[in-house]
Amino acid sequence: MSKEKNQILILLALVLFGVLYAYVQYLFLPQLSILKDKTAYLTAREAYLQKLEDNSKILSSLKSQVVVLNTQAAKLEQEIPIYADKPDMMLTIYNMAKRFGLSPLSLNYSPLQEEDGYYTMGIDFTCKGPEHQVYALVRSLLRNTDYIFALDNISIRPGTEGVSANMHFIAYFYHEQSSP
Repeated sequence: MSKEKNQILILLALVLFGVLYAYVQYLFLPQLSILKDKTAYLTAREAYLQKLEDNSKILSSLKSQVVVLNTQAAKLEQEIPIYADKPDMMLTIYNMAKRFGLSPLSLNYSPLQEEDGYYTMGIDFTCKGPEHQVYALVRSLLRNTDYIFALDNISIRPGTEGVSANMHFIAYFYHEQSSP
């Protein structure tokens, strides 16, 4: 090969290398960084979309739970007495005790206490009679549909006419007024 051909080949190689370098430096690398940025942005948006889809599923589940809980709350509102009617409550407890063959001795009310959206009232009831009838009275009061009672404590002492029972119930209401 001649010297001229070598120079042309070297010159062509240098020009080709220069064009290739310019292409890589000024066109390819900037576009590559833009492509990487857009790929990262797309990945982040896809993750965000997935999170929104998951939250949408959770939201629909929560909405169905809200409907169920509102239904249960409405049902409970119908079951829990609205007012603390002390005379009627006294007659209910007294008549139940008599029906079970017990002798009522005393019935005392504690003041109403406000709790989260409802009221509670303590009731102390003392009676005498057969032990199994005392337990039957407690079961009957806890299943009562007119009032919601919860047994807080009970103390039973043996006596001459069966047992003497001291019971403390808690009654639940929605409002403080004694009568509608």
